Amino acid sequence: MLNFNSIFQVPMVGSDVCGFAGNTTETLCARWTMLGAFNPFYRNHNADNAISQEAYLWPRVAAAA
Repeated sequence: MLNFNSIFQVPMVGSDVCGFAGNTTETLCARWTMLGAFNPFYRNHNADNAISQEAYLWPRVAAAA
């Protein structure tokens, strides 16, 4: 992943906001969203058996976004 940065000078490093494995909480997802704003990119991505964690589902997370 970091080789892409050295070749093209574009940092394509990000995180799975709200976590990937297991369920998250509203507070944790809001903090991840605020931190993700400083990454070149981030995605809201989780496992199939976890609860939905889109930003619009929780008021605190939507406000943080």
